[in-house]
Amino acid sequence: MDLMSIFSLILINPDWVTELIANYGWIGLLTGSFLSATLLPFSSELMLQLWIYTGQALWTGFFAASVGNCLGVSANYVVGKWARNLTTHSETVRSAVNKSEPWFAKYGTWTLFLSVLPVIGDPVTLAAGYFQIRIQTFILIVFGLRIFRYLVIIWLNGWFFT
Repeated sequence: MDLMSIFSLILINPDWVTELIANYGWIGLLTGSFLSATLLPFSSELMLQLWIYTGQALWTGFFAASVGNCLGVSANYVVGKWARNLTTHSETVRSAVNKSEPWFAKYGTWTLFLSVLPVIGDPVTLAAGYFQIRIQTFILIVFGLRIFRYLVIIWLNGWFFT
């Protein structure tokens, strides 16, 4: 199966998310959250929302989604560090570096606060590794924002104190 087929499956047939959680439970949620933190186009927030909606153990879902997503952004960071050490880059990579370098040069660590946003957040975590943001700072800001996002979802569902 090629990459475009996988993207089509993810975007056109969202039932796979329900099946992933139904068949694999918290491991499916953790895996889906990990994959959604990479550059794959789907939402771990939606997966956690589905987890809550189906009546699964709330804090188990919170923990699984948090761990999976934090591992996923860590993978992005490592790939960014690895990409920096490559001697040749494709035109796409050079273009992305040229666009993001001024942001990281001007705003530095503050750029990590964009990592919580949809669409641009995951590339920011990749760029953080590429531009060698300190790992301790990365963990504090990015993990904190990701985990806080899940707490907000739980709170919005009215389940925070159950």
